[in-house]
Amino acid sequence: MSTKPHQFEMKASELGCTLISYSFGVGILTLPRDLASRLDTPDGWMTVLLAGVVIMALIYLCVALQKNFTRENVFEYLLKGPFSKWIAFLLVPIFIIYFIFTSAVVLRYFGIASKMYLLDQTPTEVLVMAMLVISAYAASKGIEGIIFLNILFVPTIVSALIGVSILNIGNVEVEKVLPVMPEGVFHMFDGIFIPLFALNSVVPLFFLLGFLHKKEVKSTPLMASMGITSLIYSIIVIITYTIFSVETSKIIVFPTIEVAKEIELGGIFERVESIFLAIWVLSIFTSVMLLFFLSVQVTREIFLTNKQTPWLPGVFAFIIFLVTFFPENEAELQSFVEYLNYSGLLLILTVLLVTGITIAVRKKQENKSLST
Repeated sequence: MSTKPHQFEMKASELGCTLISYSFGVGILTLPRDLASRLDTPDGWMTVLLAGVVIMALIYLCVALQKNFTRENVFEYLLKGPFSKWIAFLLVPIFIIYFIFTSAVVLRYFGIASKMYLLDQTPTEVLVMAMLVISAYAASKGIEGIIFLNILFVPTIVSALIGVSILNIGNVEVEKVLPVMPEGVFHMFDGIFIPLFALNSVVPLFFLLGFLHKKEVKSTPLMASMGITSLIYSIIVIITYTIFSVETSKIIVFPTIEVAKEIELGGIFERVESIFLAIWVLSIFTSVMLLFFLSVQVTREIFLTNKQTPWLPGVFAFIIFLVTFFPENEAELQSFVEYLNYSGLLLILTVLLVTGITIAVRKKQENKSLST
């Protein structure tokens, strides 16, 4: 991978917007159901906040390590070492596979939701292919275009989610989420891995931190963006349970969309869920766009250096399309998501550990050379 400074420099606030947009993908539609099924209590909103704290801690560690090698990402740094480069060469293909599989999961849920609520006569394959082609085209414009689109769409996405919550206040029945922690404090830890997948924006962060200017390598804006995301997720879970109850939420495929359907405004806003879904599609678009860009870019910079590869995006689009329909039903899709969840966390911990050890070893070697 090239170790030359990146031409494009982003601000920490711009990267924070990207993390927010990336996080509001599939999880915002399915998280209330998954938590209700796992915990069987209304305490899922606390589990979301707890998962948010874990992700913020991981973001803090990423930024702390990044300060040792600004203007290059973690893999560019590891590839400079005689031993760490071999670990990097082993890890990078796994990350590329992770990006492909995550894109496939997001697209599959996009196809299911769109067919159920928007375009019921359109084949899922057509919907997925259309989104994939549009995302691939947007990704071809580079990181500058991706950041611009995220900044453009985030206010709309966040406003829609907050609006759905506020407009449903009249439908809320607080007693449905009482009592709080009926099975004890530690029960909410049982489902912590479920929101970790929805909130997990650390994996792309390993590659995006290299675009920050030296003065912009700071954790506060990134942690704040994750705090906002966690809070909105938590509010959505509370609103869902206070409207449908925990037991009902278990059997609803996409509870958040059903929450939007409960809003009655009349006039041109008669079908609020369609408006909500249209805005949610923006989040899907930005997520797939970023994942596609990282897949192609990392492959080019590490394995196909100095080679003309105009065909590479088409190859990735074809692979992602095939993987999207690999799970035959929703049960297999949920198992697929669970494997991705654990794999992502394992990758994060591995990279943090390897990077931390590499930094410590190089600093020790530098100190020895200075002392002699």
